[in-house]
Amino acid sequence: MASADAEFKIYVSNLDMDTDTNDLEDAFSKFGDVIKSNVVYPNEYYYDSPVAYGFVSFKDEKSMKDAINGRRGSLITQESSSC
Repeated sequence: MASADAEFKIYVSNLDMDTDTNDLEDAFSKFGDVIKSNVVYPNEYYYDSPVAYGFVSFKDEKSMKDAINGRRGSLITQESSSC
């Protein structure tokens, strides 16, 4: 059994650089309660075609697993993302 403070977090890759935390929350909230989301933008200097990545935390494990199965390889903005 998980503790009350547990976070069930997924890593989301291949995000368009225009993606923000609201986009992640909108894309994943249909699977359950999103506690928080975060988008990380790489330094464009080091990449020819930079893509962002992010994390989404859910309230429970079922929501996290549903999100992984439901969004795998699907679009969030213009680019495809992977969970």
